[in-house]
Order: sequence, then structure tokens, then C-alpha cells
Amino acid sequence: MQMWIVASLGEVTASIEVLRPGRVVIDEGAAAHYHGSEDRAVEMIIDTALCQGIDLYAGVADEITTAVIAARSNGGGASKSFLLQQALLSSSPYTLSWGATKYLITGWARPWPVDDRWWEKTGTKYARFQVVEAGSI
Repeated sequence: MQMWIVASLGEVTASIEVLRPGRVVIDEGAAAHYHGSEDRAVEMIIDTALCQGIDLYAGVADEITTAVIAARSNGGGASKSFLLQQALLSSSPYTLSWGATKYLITGWARPWPVDDRWWEKTGTKYARFQVVEAGSI
């Protein structure tokens, strides 16, 4: 990655780290605080890249892997609320509550998005998981 690209992105955000050519990590919390919101910070970062002639896909999440998924899924300015709509996780599940009982999760398989009755306006979206639990806690 050219250093002039990193320098131009550094003008709109306080901290930027190059992970590999073509992929950088930015402290979204600081950028959002400075620019007023998460969406505005992402917009400023994308605009800065576009002014330099660079196509940029942005994804915002608690973990780098989830942010990459958000960027690839949305093609630009993805936020945490976007991830919630996609039935994706920002971290590994730890517990499962079923009624009044809480279970410790020891293993799990990815969420499968379900769009129940998608043809109706009252349809709902949710996700199904497979989990291995170690018993109630």
C-alpha cells in the first residue's frame, strides 16, 4: 500500500494501521467521536479515499473479521446495525438463555439467516444456530 494513501486517510482519522497491502484498520470509535457519528466517520473515510482515486469498501464491527464481512457484503459504509440485519455475529456466543435457564456454550456453528414469510410485509428475519452446551450455569 502506498504511504500517501495512508497519509491521506490519516487526515480524517487519528489512528490507522496497515494490516497488509489493500487492508487497513482504523479506530472507528475515535473517528466517530471526532466526526459526530459512526456513519459520518465512514463517509469521510470513503470520500477521502475516492478523492485519491481509490475504491474503498468499509466495514465497521467489534472484530476485524466481522468488519471484513460487513465490507464485502455491503460494498461500502457498513455499520454495526447492518451486521445485526445480516444475522452475523460481532463475537463468539458465550451463553444461551432459554426461559429462566442460562447455558454455557462450548461450541457453535455459524448463523443461518432465515427470512420467514419474505413475500409478506409482516415477514420476519432471524438466525438459526447449532450450539454445543456444557450444561446450565
